[in-house]
Amino acid sequence: MKFLVALLFSLCTFQSGWGEIRTAGHVIRMAGKGISGRAVLTPDKICTGTEKIGKSFCNGDPSVCDSTAVVTCTTATSGYTVPCPAEKPYCANSTSGTPVCTATPSSECPDKVSTFQCTGVGDYPDPANCKIYHNCYMANSEIKEQTIECPPGYVFDPNSASKQFCLYTSTPSKCVTVTGCDGTTTKNIAINYANNAQFVALCLPAPEQPLIFQCPTGTKPNLDDFPVSCTFTCKSEGQFAYTPDRTYYYECRFDSAKKLYSTLKPCPAGHEFEKTVCVRL
Repeated sequence: MKFLVALLFSLCTFQSGWGEIRTAGHVIRMAGKGISGRAVLTPDKICTGTEKIGKSFCNGDPSVCDSTAVVTCTTATSGYTVPCPAEKPYCANSTSGTPVCTATPSSECPDKVSTFQCTGVGDYPDPANCKIYHNCYMANSEIKEQTIECPPGYVFDPNSASKQFCLYTSTPSKCVTVTGCDGTTTKNIAINYANNAQFVALCLPAPEQPLIFQCPTGTKPNLDDFPVSCTFTCKSEGQFAYTPDRTYYYECRFDSAKKLYSTLKPCPAGHEFEKTVCVRL
């Protein structure tokens, strides 16, 4: 049986605070940014004097440090904007004072604004930077995002023995990022971690960054579905946990051809699935 990775990705019910991407005949709804109240400045707000002609500036309001593009002033009252690319979505001042696009927000920012889009609740890799990951959690009935940096010398790894998702490594191959997106084609790409195939990147037309989906443990991603769906594989008869929502479980049974199949079932009201059965809360 197929199911959507994130229940919030219902194409029938619109969730407030979500945006949409329409591409290749698909409508994809996404959770809001990690920090609300994004404030960017247009060239007429930045180019406010002759002394700024020919100079470049980040387009974020300094009070929230939310810069995602470089503005170059051509006159005392106007200029043009160049968005930062998906792999380096943040604008920050370099040591020379000239703005540059970077993979992570400036360390000077009190609140590091993330452009990562949560597709569900859990911990997700960053598509472009293996040294950070994103914790997506529910707060006041909305999905919020927190960007977490791994310590120096560590990279994100869902198999980390510490269970903190950061693994110490000196091997470049351990730095896993999304590759294969061409900026024009909408497609799913499996993100390959050793012994773990639970993350899938949905490539989108530029300048959108890939969306990262997570399949629950024990399932297999179906890369032909948009957004990706996951199939639970029964290995024996019985009842098994549905990790995205503990009020549901999988029931595995043999059909008339003696082949195992799975059905996603709800626990009775006021119950959660624990180990092999639904128990009262």
